[in-house]
Amino acid sequence: MLLKNTKAVFLDASTLGDTDMSPISSILEEFIAYERTKLDHVVDRCMGYPIVITNKVPLNRDDLANLPDLQLICVAATGVNHIDMAACEEMKIKVKNVSGYSTDSVAQSTFNLLLHSLHNNAYYDRYTKNGDWSLSPIFTNLKFPFVELKGKTWGIVGLGQIGERVAEIAKAFGCHVVYTSTSGKNKNDRWEKVDLKKMMEVADIVSIHCNLTTETEALIHFDVLKLAKRKPMLINVARGPIVVEEDIVTALKEDYISNYAADVLFIEPPQRDHIFFSDNEIKNKVFITPHIAWSSVEARKRLVEGIRNNILETYG
Repeated sequence: MLLKNTKAVFLDASTLGDTDMSPISSILEEFIAYERTKLDHVVDRCMGYPIVITNKVPLNRDDLANLPDLQLICVAATGVNHIDMAACEEMKIKVKNVSGYSTDSVAQSTFNLLLHSLHNNAYYDRYTKNGDWSLSPIFTNLKFPFVELKGKTWGIVGLGQIGERVAEIAKAFGCHVVYTSTSGKNKNDRWEKVDLKKMMEVADIVSIHCNLTTETEALIHFDVLKLAKRKPMLINVARGPIVVEEDIVTALKEDYISNYAADVLFIEPPQRDHIFFSDNEIKNKVFITPHIAWSSVEARKRLVEGIRNNILETYG
């Protein structure tokens, strides 16, 4: 199906890797994809295009005011905090995101972060590959004992689609699941609802899955972390600014939490001397991946299909 008089520009297509874009390009008369776009090139590259696709390139009021042909912004993600939504509403520019495409990818990545940290995989991988196991007088190495998930309490911050999927998997491991709703709107009788204070008191593992809003920014700070009673592992696969990174470091040093595993940071990409990487006292208690939890091969395909559907709904 080819939509007449439609053309689109993708400002940062490299953020989707080698994902096939033909589901989008095949329905448009013109489609151009830039790998990356600097902020001062946004207007020039979007000029004359009624459809703009962006993953992380921001579109602010000044840019939008200089794009009279713009009708639809397709966000190649779920979050729209980099789009001036108020300006779009005033200028009658539609904004469509794609929700739900990464649920299984992020849930799986949550357990990747958990198990990698829980089992100290990095240490044991180095231990075997550098020949230390070959020199061992015994058949094993118990330097970093791990505990079983069965019987542990898993606290979930934000019980949306991803949070609930994590809850289901945690239950399969034998965990007792509790959750707190950061919006106050979510109520799910399948799981025990508690406030954040109670969660920190009872949880062995806490994972963050809420949206970044004015209410959730800096939600996890030191006064919250010091409520922890069981030295929980903290996992963040939501957004970096939901936690106060300096307070995470303090909580690790003062033994309020055992580990911090995250796929997101406050500033991305980070400086090379970020405290999580440079502080030797806590470096082995932190495991960071570069914002990849959303990006399974299947999730990226679903994302492209979601963008296609958003264009079809608007112009089909």
